[in-house]
Amino acid sequence: MSYLIYNDVGTIVSVSYNEPSMQSKYIEVSSKVCDDFLDGKISTTNYKIVRRKFRNDRELVPKEFDETRLRFADILFLVNLYITNFFLNIKFSFHRLKHFIITWVNTIKYIKLLIIQEINFLFLKCIAVIKYFILRMDYEIRYFSLSVINVKFRLFNLRYIIRVPKLQAHKLQAPQRIFISLLKRFLNTVINLVKKIFVACCRIFSPYGAFPGEVYLYSLLGYGTIQGERIMSVPANKIENLCIAPWTHLHTWPNNKVLPCCLTPMHDTVGDLNKSSLAEIWNGYKMKDLRLRMMNNERPKSCERCYAIEDAGGASYRHHLNKIFSKDFDLVPQTKWNGHVDKINIKYWDFRFSNICNFKCRSCGPQLSSGWYEDTEKLWGKLPFDVPQGDLTKPSWDELLPLFEIVEEIYFAGGEPLLMEEHYKILNKLVEMKRFDVRITYNTNFSVMKYKKLNVLDIWPLFETVRVGASIDAYGERAEYIRSGTKWDQIVTNRENMKKYCPNAEFYVNFTLGALNATHMVDFHQWATESKFIEHPTNFHINLVQHPTYISMQALPIEIKQELSLQWHRLALYFRKANLQPLDEQFLMAANYMNENDTFDIEKEKFAKYMLAVDDLRSENFRQTFPELERMVA
Repeated sequence: MSYLIYNDVGTIVSVSYNEPSMQSKYIEVSSKVCDDFLDGKISTTNYKIVRRKFRNDRELVPKEFDETRLRFADILFLVNLYITNFFLNIKFSFHRLKHFIITWVNTIKYIKLLIIQEINFLFLKCIAVIKYFILRMDYEIRYFSLSVINVKFRLFNLRYIIRVPKLQAHKLQAPQRIFISLLKRFLNTVINLVKKIFVACCRIFSPYGAFPGEVYLYSLLGYGTIQGERIMSVPANKIENLCIAPWTHLHTWPNNKVLPCCLTPMHDTVGDLNKSSLAEIWNGYKMKDLRLRMMNNERPKSCERCYAIEDAGGASYRHHLNKIFSKDFDLVPQTKWNGHVDKINIKYWDFRFSNICNFKCRSCGPQLSSGWYEDTEKLWGKLPFDVPQGDLTKPSWDELLPLFEIVEEIYFAGGEPLLMEEHYKILNKLVEMKRFDVRITYNTNFSVMKYKKLNVLDIWPLFETVRVGASIDAYGERAEYIRSGTKWDQIVTNRENMKKYCPNAEFYVNFTLGALNATHMVDFHQWATESKFIEHPTNFHINLVQHPTYISMQALPIEIKQELSLQWHRLALYFRKANLQPLDEQFLMAANYMNENDTFDIEKEKFAKYMLAVDDLRSENFRQTFPELERMVA
């Protein structure tokens, strides 16, 4: 006998297939009872109905009902059940249809954007190839023999277009020069036409009216959505190749060109303060493109220097910034679908207001040192096109004032920052606002401590964190050769004064490692440690010379490389055992980078020509100062 126990028809029931029990579970009518009734497990002929009545003591008292009333209750119950299920099915069907329509509408929009993206990439690649063609062709004609063009441009089938005899560039005949000039003008016209057509197409077809370089939907990690917001499928700090700089930083050169950071190659600018404001550049299409590439875990070409250091096993500037500004990774998910960031969040300043400098270092040039102007004109006849000219006080003071409230770190470099008026103006403003918590960092040649009536040793003690990185690549005579203008005794005196008046300021050596000083790096580090020039052996940072390539360590003779590699690997092992990290990583990184390429045979002539030409101008003697490298100028 089966029992159907209920409180009211069509509401809650309890079913027991043996006998009524206090442990019987209550279930909804529309599921269990309906299924049992339709399956024949419950019928009007083989069960009893027991009405439950609750007393205060929670006991149940069964009461019998007649068969007629039982059947009428079943009919009412089933009618109510079927009607309810019918309307629920209709409601769910409408929901499924609505979801299906929305999904396909979004899919069509997504496909539309992807098509625009592919057109974007196609046109940009075509423009890049044509530009590359023109620049390389012009470069070959001006500096190399035309006979090699057929090989270097075989992908463009240039050998079927230009058939030039084996002549040097300066021996070009008039018809050849005219033909090259006409070809360049034609290709420039084609480029401009393609650009205009592409921009017009983007305006017509793009739902956001995006311009070239702005339409990106990276779906590999599920970042982009059609609604215009960005959903991060992984935390920003877990993206392997991401750098926080595009969300916290901009770097300006003395010629008012703007770059993502100080290690970006000069040709990879993201804007020009002579043409745009700081706010416009912050959300310009190049900065937005850089952010999106970072979020897509790509390695942008403009950031290759950091990635090269990391691949060599070293700690890069990217690692440093990600550590210092780790709390700002929350800004990354707020990035819009096209790379736009609403707030100008420049917490880290590196604005090079001018290139004024009292040094003319061998690894530098007129772009970053006014001291190089005279020698450059004597060597090459004129200054390069990218030498700072006009107004050098950008970004303007009005643009900087709103940023004083959010700035966390300021990096002063130059030129020589301790000779710049803007440097002292910024420090005085911070003192006025009592922003002593701002971290102050320097890259200085450490030759001067005073500017007019101001002494920086009187200002540094006011700030909580001051880090002074002195660009010193050797000591004594070699230091004065590599960084012309150095007076070594004055450098030592300045260091003693800093210890006396600013004992809490951190001092470290920025050692720019290249072909000139590679053989003496260990000697200099030992001297600096033993003489207490640096307080701790790890206050020694290695920066690799990568350009110009002929003064890079990779241009050293192979036998010198082998000797240095063995020495540096042994020292790295010693530093690791002595727990002097990351000094061990820096020495290993230097050895790995040095051995990546062997360019001695290629760069020897350029190295010798450059060194000897500068020697003649400055009455210096490379062979006498670096006798161990005499082979490089032989």
